[in-house]
Amino acid sequence: MALSAEHEQRVEAAAKLIASLYDKAVAYTNVVIIAGYAAFFAVWANTKSYLGKRETLWAALLVLISILCFVSWETAKMYITATSLKNLRDEVLNAAPETFTAKLDQLKLAEARLIMKLLPVWRIIVGVCVVLGLSAGAILINGFLRELIY
Repeated sequence: MALSAEHEQRVEAAAKLIASLYDKAVAYTNVVIIAGYAAFFAVWANTKSYLGKRETLWAALLVLISILCFVSWETAKMYITATSLKNLRDEVLNAAPETFTAKLDQLKLAEARLIMKLLPVWRIIVGVCVVLGLSAGAILINGFLRELIY
């Protein structure tokens, strides 16, 4: 029985650590992705006259799909997290004083477990957003280099 309790403590500690690391990774990744979108539009504004119609449309389509994936994910994540935490928060706030600390710990663990469930989906979404965004950027670079070389 002691092994099971020790194992459960390790799982809880790992879940909390992963949740903390995930929060930091998400914040950093969001800044980088948003900066990438801003850079794309700044470069596009200065190079679109060097692009053909098809290149312009492909670049716009790729970056639009990337942005839609990013915004859809962030919106869905916000809704899932808010709904889950609201239900748990209500339990904590309505807890008797003697069980408040235990309920608060349950809330933190539930949040960490939710983040662990979201992590694999987040990796896929970030990958899709980055690949599509970089592909759109490559189209701009191609048009720009073509004008420089020829």
